[in-house]
Amino acid sequence: MLSMLKRAFALSDQGAKDLAKGIIATACANLIQIIPASLLLMV
Repeated sequence: MLSMLKRAFALSDQGAKDLAKGIIATACANLIQIIPASLLLMV
């Protein structure tokens, strides 16, 4: 995955690692925000 990011966005090794960390952090933050809304819909 890192090599694909490096090639697609012309990133260094460190840049690809940081981008992957950012993608994971953003996905987790979005899921955390969805949980309360889904709990309200279940009640």
